[in-house]
Amino acid sequence: MTVAFVELLAPGARWLRDSNNASGVRAARRLGHRVLVLTRQRNSDRGSVSDLVDRWIECDTTSGHAVAAALRQHDVDLVISWIDPFAGVAREAAVLLGLDRVIGAAAMQTLRTKAGVRAALDKQGLPNARWFLSDLDRNIGGLPLPPPLVVKPVDGFSSIDTRRVTSSAEFDRALAAHRRRRTYGGGIHPVGQMICEEDLAGPLVSAEGSIMDGVAEV
Repeated sequence: MTVAFVELLAPGARWLRDSNNASGVRAARRLGHRVLVLTRQRNSDRGSVSDLVDRWIECDTTSGHAVAAALRQHDVDLVISWIDPFAGVAREAAVLLGLDRVIGAAAMQTLRTKAGVRAALDKQGLPNARWFLSDLDRNIGGLPLPPPLVVKPVDGFSSIDTRRVTSSAEFDRALAAHRRRRTYGGGIHPVGQMICEEDLAGPLVSAEGSIMDGVAEV
Protein backbone atom coordinates (compact mmCIF):
# COMPACT_ATOMS: atom_id res chain seq x y z
CA MET A 1 0.00 0.00 0.00
CA THR A 2 1.20 3.52 -0.81
CA VAL A 3 0.19 6.49 1.37
CA ALA A 4 0.63 10.05 0.08
CA PHE A 5 0.84 12.86 2.65
CA VAL A 6 0.06 16.40 1.46
CA GLU A 7 2.64 18.47 3.38
CA LEU A 8 4.00 17.48 6.78
CA LEU A 9 4.29 20.98 8.24
CA ALA A 10 1.81 23.80 8.65
CA PRO A 11 3.11 27.08 7.15
CA GLY A 12 5.63 28.62 9.53
CA ALA A 13 5.57 25.64 11.92
CA ARG A 14 8.59 23.94 13.47
CA TRP A 15 9.17 20.20 13.45
CA LEU A 16 7.83 18.40 16.50
CA ARG A 17 8.88 14.80 16.85
CA ASP A 18 5.45 13.67 18.06
CA SER A 19 3.29 15.77 15.71
CA ASN A 20 0.40 14.01 13.97
CA ASN A 21 2.20 14.13 10.66
CA ALA A 22 5.50 12.71 11.88
CA SER A 23 3.63 10.04 13.85
CA GLY A 24 1.56 9.24 10.76
CA VAL A 25 4.65 8.68 8.64
CA ARG A 26 6.21 6.44 11.26
CA ALA A 27 2.95 4.48 11.64
CA ALA A 28 2.68 3.98 7.87
CA ARG A 29 6.21 2.59 7.74
CA ARG A 30 5.57 0.28 10.72
CA LEU A 31 2.61 -1.13 8.79
CA GLY A 32 4.90 -1.76 5.84
CA HIS A 33 3.44 0.94 3.60
CA ARG A 34 5.31 3.03 1.04
CA VAL A 35 5.29 6.76 1.92
CA LEU A 36 5.14 9.70 -0.49
CA VAL A 37 5.16 13.33 0.65
CA LEU A 38 3.98 16.18 -1.54
CA THR A 39 5.36 19.63 -0.71
CA ARG A 40 5.79 22.99 -2.37
CA GLN A 41 8.77 23.88 -0.16
CA ARG A 42 11.83 22.90 -2.19
CA ASN A 43 14.26 23.43 0.69
CA SER A 44 11.93 22.85 3.65
CA ASP A 45 13.17 21.24 6.85
CA ARG A 46 12.21 17.59 6.45
CA GLY A 47 12.59 16.82 10.11
CA SER A 48 13.08 13.52 11.88
CA VAL A 49 11.11 11.48 9.32
CA SER A 50 13.22 12.29 6.27
CA ASP A 51 14.75 8.82 6.12
CA LEU A 52 11.29 7.21 6.36
CA VAL A 53 9.93 8.90 3.23
CA ASP A 54 10.32 6.91 0.02
CA ARG A 55 9.77 9.87 -2.28
CA TRP A 56 9.42 13.66 -1.91
CA ILE A 57 7.30 15.19 -4.67
CA GLU A 58 7.41 18.93 -5.30
CA CYS A 59 4.14 20.46 -6.51
CA ASP A 60 1.57 23.15 -5.72
CA THR A 61 -0.01 21.72 -2.57
CA THR A 62 -2.67 24.44 -2.51
CA SER A 63 -4.33 22.79 -5.54
CA GLY A 64 -6.11 19.44 -5.49
CA HIS A 65 -5.71 19.21 -9.26
CA ALA A 66 -1.93 19.77 -9.01
CA VAL A 67 -1.62 17.12 -6.28
CA ALA A 68 -3.69 14.65 -8.29
CA ALA A 69 -1.63 15.32 -11.43
CA ALA A 70 1.62 14.74 -9.50
CA LEU A 71 0.31 11.43 -8.13
CA ARG A 72 -1.13 9.95 -11.34
CA GLN A 73 2.21 8.40 -12.25
CA HIS A 74 2.31 6.59 -8.88
CA ASP A 75 0.19 3.70 -7.65
CA VAL A 76 -1.39 5.48 -4.66
CA ASP A 77 -3.95 3.96 -2.27
CA LEU A 78 -4.54 6.87 0.13
CA VAL A 79 -4.10 10.65 0.04
CA ILE A 80 -4.16 12.35 3.45
CA SER A 81 -3.20 15.47 5.39
CA TRP A 82 -3.59 16.26 9.07
CA ILE A 83 -2.84 19.94 8.45
CA ASP A 84 -6.02 22.04 8.33
CA PRO A 85 -5.34 24.12 5.18
CA PHE A 86 -4.25 21.02 3.23
CA ALA A 87 -6.94 18.58 4.41
CA GLY A 88 -9.40 19.79 1.78
CA VAL A 89 -6.70 19.70 -0.90
CA ALA A 90 -5.92 16.07 -0.05
CA ARG A 91 -9.63 15.26 -0.16
CA GLU A 92 -10.04 16.93 -3.57
CA ALA A 93 -7.04 15.06 -4.95
CA ALA A 94 -8.45 11.77 -3.63
CA VAL A 95 -11.73 12.42 -5.43
CA LEU A 96 -9.92 13.21 -8.67
CA LEU A 97 -7.91 9.99 -8.33
CA GLY A 98 -10.99 7.89 -7.56
CA LEU A 99 -9.90 7.27 -3.97
CA ASP A 100 -12.86 9.06 -2.34
CA ARG A 101 -13.84 6.32 0.11
CA VAL A 102 -13.52 8.40 3.28
CA ILE A 103 -16.06 11.25 3.27
CA GLY A 104 -18.50 12.95 0.93
CA ALA A 105 -17.99 16.21 -0.97
CA ALA A 106 -20.27 18.18 1.39
CA ALA A 107 -18.24 17.05 4.41
CA MET A 108 -15.07 18.25 2.68
CA GLN A 109 -16.44 21.79 2.65
CA THR A 110 -17.42 21.55 6.31
CA LEU A 111 -13.89 20.51 7.24
CA ARG A 112 -12.42 23.57 5.57
CA THR A 113 -14.35 26.21 7.52
CA LYS A 114 -14.96 26.59 11.24
CA ALA A 115 -18.26 28.34 10.46
CA GLY A 116 -19.36 25.29 8.46
CA VAL A 117 -18.69 23.05 11.45
CA ARG A 118 -20.71 25.32 13.78
CA ALA A 119 -23.58 25.48 11.30
CA ALA A 120 -23.59 21.67 11.02
CA LEU A 121 -23.86 21.36 14.82
CA ASP A 122 -26.78 23.80 14.86
CA LYS A 123 -28.52 21.96 12.03
CA GLN A 124 -28.34 18.70 13.98
CA GLY A 125 -29.67 20.36 17.14
CA LEU A 126 -26.49 19.64 19.12
CA PRO A 127 -25.34 21.82 22.04
CA ASN A 128 -23.19 24.59 20.64
CA ALA A 129 -21.56 27.83 21.73
CA ARG A 130 -23.29 30.97 20.48
CA TRP A 131 -21.45 32.20 17.43
CA PHE A 132 -21.49 34.85 14.72
CA LEU A 133 -19.77 35.02 11.32
CA SER A 134 -18.13 38.39 10.64
CA ASP A 135 -17.10 39.41 7.13
CA LEU A 136 -14.06 41.68 7.20
CA ASP A 137 -15.52 43.82 4.41
CA ARG A 138 -18.61 44.65 6.45
CA ASN A 139 -18.60 46.83 9.57
CA ILE A 140 -21.17 45.43 11.99
CA GLY A 141 -20.64 48.14 14.61
CA GLY A 142 -20.09 46.96 18.18
CA LEU A 143 -19.84 43.41 19.47
CA PRO A 144 -21.89 40.67 17.81
CA LEU A 145 -22.20 38.75 21.12
CA PRO A 146 -21.96 39.66 24.80
CA PRO A 147 -18.33 39.76 25.98
CA PRO A 148 -16.02 38.05 26.56
CA LEU A 149 -15.80 36.28 23.23
CA VAL A 150 -13.19 34.52 21.12
CA VAL A 151 -12.47 35.74 17.60
CA LYS A 152 -10.59 33.63 15.02
CA PRO A 153 -10.35 33.17 11.24
CA VAL A 154 -12.79 30.62 9.82
CA ASP A 155 -9.92 29.11 7.82
CA GLY A 156 -7.19 29.56 10.42
CA PHE A 157 -4.92 27.03 12.11
CA SER A 158 -2.26 26.98 14.84
CA SER A 159 -4.18 29.78 16.66
CA ILE A 160 -3.13 32.35 14.03
CA ASP A 161 -4.93 35.69 14.71
CA THR A 162 -7.04 34.13 17.48
CA ARG A 163 -7.97 36.69 20.14
CA ARG A 164 -10.07 36.82 23.31
CA VAL A 165 -11.82 40.17 23.33
CA THR A 166 -13.81 41.94 26.03
CA SER A 167 -14.74 45.25 24.35
CA SER A 168 -15.72 46.74 21.00
CA ALA A 169 -12.27 48.36 20.73
CA GLU A 170 -10.51 45.00 21.18
CA PHE A 171 -12.89 43.42 18.69
CA ASP A 172 -12.14 46.10 16.09
CA ARG A 173 -8.39 45.67 16.62
CA ALA A 174 -8.67 41.90 16.17
CA LEU A 175 -10.53 42.32 12.88
CA ALA A 176 -8.08 45.01 11.69
CA ALA A 177 -5.08 42.78 12.47
CA HIS A 178 -6.48 39.92 10.42
CA ARG A 179 -7.55 42.30 7.63
CA ARG A 180 -3.88 43.23 7.18
CA ARG A 181 -2.83 39.60 6.75
CA ARG A 182 -2.27 38.70 3.11
CA THR A 183 -1.04 35.14 3.55
CA TYR A 184 -0.66 32.39 6.15
CA GLY A 185 2.48 31.26 4.34
CA GLY A 186 2.95 28.26 2.09
CA GLY A 187 0.71 29.77 -0.58
CA ILE A 188 -2.34 29.77 1.74
CA HIS A 189 -4.37 33.00 1.65
CA PRO A 190 -7.09 34.02 4.15
CA VAL A 191 -10.69 34.13 2.95
CA GLY A 192 -11.35 37.22 5.06
CA GLN A 193 -13.97 35.98 7.53
CA MET A 194 -13.82 35.70 11.31
CA ILE A 195 -15.92 33.48 13.54
CA CYS A 196 -16.91 35.00 16.88
CA GLU A 197 -17.87 32.65 19.72
CA GLU A 198 -18.93 33.08 23.32
CA ASP A 199 -16.12 32.36 25.76
CA LEU A 200 -17.10 29.24 27.70
CA ALA A 201 -15.51 28.16 30.98
CA GLY A 202 -14.91 24.47 31.64
CA PRO A 203 -12.89 21.46 30.49
CA LEU A 204 -11.77 21.42 26.86
CA VAL A 205 -12.65 18.26 24.93
CA SER A 206 -11.36 17.62 21.43
CA ALA A 207 -13.24 15.00 19.40
CA GLU A 208 -11.45 13.72 16.31
CA GLY A 209 -13.03 11.29 13.91
CA SER A 210 -13.31 9.88 10.43
CA ILE A 211 -15.81 8.02 8.30
CA MET A 212 -14.71 4.84 6.54
CA ASP A 213 -17.11 2.80 4.42
CA GLY A 214 -20.01 4.75 5.87
CA VAL A 215 -19.10 4.04 9.51
CA ALA A 216 -18.13 6.91 11.83
CA GLU A 217 -15.19 6.35 14.17
CA VAL A 218 -14.65 9.02 16.86
